[in-house]
Formats: sequence, structure tokens, C-alpha cells
Amino acid sequence: MTHLKNLIRLVDTSVYTKLTEPKSVSFREKDPFTDTAYMEVVEDTLHDTLNSGRVKGDENAMVKRIKGHYKSRNFDRKAYNEFVKTVWKVDEGIIDSLEKWEVLIDDQKMGVGFWCLRLGIIRI
Repeated sequence: MTHLKNLIRLVDTSVYTKLTEPKSVSFREKDPFTDTAYMEVVEDTLHDTLNSGRVKGDENAMVKRIKGHYKSRNFDRKAYNEFVKTVWKVDEGIIDSLEKWEVLIDDQKMGVGFWCLRLGIIRI
């Protein structure tokens, strides 16, 4: 037996976060890249999502989509780096050459998560 919360976390981390840390603020129709409060929620969710896969050894659906996009032919490193420089503004997120997912640093993985959010591959 397992807790229902744990099953929800594996399927959709953003729903899990809403269940475990409910907030009264609504981000409907807001841009996560221009709204500071929304950006903080996105960063927290991505950080928790990526860490849960590494610490607990189980990758949830969001991590699988982010990782899958990074490993796919559709990942455009130049467009991604331009996005990191102009929108996310975290130099450590820039990817100079495509490496295995496992050797990327946390900021690079977070950046790929933000990029996937921008492309609509994931939602938060």
C-alpha cells in the first residue's frame, strides 16, 4: 500500500504541490517569466521535482518529460541558451555542449525545466 499523495506526485508534481502546500494566490492568465511570485512557485516546484527524482530514485512524469525533451532531437541548444540569457538570466544554466543528462548541474536542469515550461511541454 502507498499513500495517494505519493501516487499523485509521480503523475503530476504541480498537483502534488498544490495538495501539500495550498496557496490562496491564483496565477491564472499570468506569465511565469514576468510575474515574480509565479516565478518563485515555478522555481520551487522544479527544484523539488528534480530533487525528488535524484534523492528518492523515482522519476515522476514531469522529470521524464523534461529529460525526454533534453535528450530528443527537438532540443534546440542555441534557442535554449538565448532563452536562459534573456529570460531566466542565470548564467550557470547555459549549456555549452550537449552532455548526458546526469552530468548537467542543477541550474542547467532547472533551465531545461523552464524551457520546457516555455514550450508547453510541462505545466506548473
